Amino acid sequence: MSASIQKISSHTAAPNGAGNGLFIAGHAVGIAVAGGASPQAIAVSWPGGLPAGYQVSVTPSMKAMAWVTSKTATGFTVNLDNGGTIQSGTVDCLVVSA
Repeated sequence: MSASIQKISSHTAAPNGAGNGLFIAGHAVGIAVAGGASPQAIAVSWPGGLPAGYQVSVTPSMKAMAWVTSKTATGFTVNLDNGGTIQSGTVDCLVVSA
């Protein structure tokens, strides 16, 4: 993965501070996706690990439904499907936690 991953290391380092609901655990911008038949699965490794109970929001640059599976403490899988051929492009992932 050649994307730029920005990680916040703790709740206190989060933009909205500790104990104020959700915090941004980090984001990965520009994860490359090769064009090809759908569905596609893209493994995302997260350096430094992920917090317990995190959620991932995925924004693809191409026409495709996106969802996340196989969440672990070190990464997750982004799945893409559009019922046909997926154009090459990128996906951005925003990781949040409580």
